[in-house]
Amino acid sequence: MAPITSAIKSLMATSKKDTVLPAKRFSIINSFISTLSLYHVFIKHSSVRIFTERYYSVNDYKVKLDLLNPDNILDKGYSIIYKDNKIIKDINSIGINDPINIVVKNGNIDAVVKGVNNGKERK
Repeated sequence: MAPITSAIKSLMATSKKDTVLPAKRFSIINSFISTLSLYHVFIKHSSVRIFTERYYSVNDYKVKLDLLNPDNILDKGYSIIYKDNKIIKDINSIGINDPINIVVKNGNIDAVVKGVNNGKERK
């Protein structure tokens, strides 16, 4: 900002003098225009950089949200099991004859637990 301020001060000082050559005024104005052009380029590049950073930041959040979206998880073949409108996260929170609701990609399944296996015995 200092080059612009000094160019303006110089232009104002020369305009007060009647004896200043037009070539000097032209030189000062050219200097002022050059400085403004440099600031224009700087602002343009800075705004493009900031826009690009924001775009990639938003895109990163979109990717993370897509990965965490339950619908995408269901599309992969997984299901979500509920008991009393709460997600079953642990085998110890369910027992035999408990009513459960299984959510799959294209609907819900109401079921009753017939047996519970702690995962040590796999078929």
